[in-house]
Amino acid sequence: MNTIFFDNEAELSVIGAMLQSIDAAKRHAELTEDDFANPDARAAFRAIRALVLAGEPVDLVTVNSALAKTGADQ
Repeated sequence: MNTIFFDNEAELSVIGAMLQSIDAAKRHAELTEDDFANPDARAAFRAIRALVLAGEPVDLVTVNSALAKTGADQ
């Protein structure tokens, strides 16, 4: 049996940093969604990364809107 170890606080800290700074969002865009074990952090990362790659602003409103479009805000 494979056990996955992860640090939820670390994952959420990365998401928080990405929301606070576009520079942090760009620096962390090299990560992949597979780097996140928490499904909510994974969905948030996916939305933030898509916004960064599209050149869109990254903030609570745009990320929440992106999550709503995919149904991940449930």
